[in-house]
Amino acid sequence: MKIFGRFVVFALTFVLGTQLAQFVSTMNTALNPTNLPAVEEPDPFSMKRSSMPTGITVTYAGMQKNEQDGTYLKFIVHNGTNAPVVYGAKGSYWPFPELLIDGNKQPDQYRCGSGSSAFSIEPKMSAEFRVREIEFDNVPKKKAMISVGFHLGDPRSDFGSEIYSESFILPESFRDSIKELHKQINVRWAEPQAK
Repeated sequence: MKIFGRFVVFALTFVLGTQLAQFVSTMNTALNPTNLPAVEEPDPFSMKRSSMPTGITVTYAGMQKNEQDGTYLKFIVHNGTNAPVVYGAKGSYWPFPELLIDGNKQPDQYRCGSGSSAFSIEPKMSAEFRVREIEFDNVPKKKAMISVGFHLGDPRSDFGSEIYSESFILPESFRDSIKELHKQINVRWAEPQAK
């Protein structure tokens, strides 16, 4: 009987203690309303869409490097018009760029267009373009402002225009890549030709 009595006292104490803890917690919450509001999931039907860019834009997206393509500058070209735009290139990533260094157009380079194809960027879509260090005749000055343009046109006509990126400063490692490439080219040209 003694064990039964102890069990009853324990059960009553446990129930009363639990009830008292819940009461204190409820009173504390009621007296200190510092609870954060519940976070609700956004209603997909009430969300507003961000606005799409208009026109054709060329955006510098940094320097990239991979084993297949080496080091290159990356650009995102967005067609915010209602018609496709076309460009010519040997591969979809590699259209012929036009370079402005401190606002001055670089001399035209001879480029063989043999094997080039026409590519298009559909309305409201984007494409990635790449520019290698070979496109630079010289190493630009450290703080030179670079702008890169691409010839983009209307597929229904022979006309188009150069669309340029905003100006940016070349990463030092890309300048080093240009130096190294020109060093290699100069060594090859300086070697005597075998007869």
